[in-house]
Amino acid sequence: MAIPGAISFDLIEDDADWATNDRPYEFEPVSIEFGTATVAKDARGIMHATLETLKGKTAKWETKLPEPKAHPYTVAFAWDANDASFSINGKLVERKAISLD
Repeated sequence: MAIPGAISFDLIEDDADWATNDRPYEFEPVSIEFGTATVAKDARGIMHATLETLKGKTAKWETKLPEPKAHPYTVAFAWDANDASFSINGKLVERKAISLD
């Protein structure tokens, strides 16, 4: 059973304009107690986020990167036994009903 929890981290990149340019970026995966959280931006400015368990179950999100208000962007994942959510700069992108066990 997935233990309820959350993790947040800042997306930091050497390119100051990474959020607005047309180049893709893959940020370092972040290990959590039951799996991995990954975030990437594609050339169209779409953010791709994935929460994957050690058992191979995944929750995925895609969203247009919001206009930058301040750098860095802060992303957050939260989960419990029945759902998982993804947020950018404190704004919920989506909550998904999914068992991550």
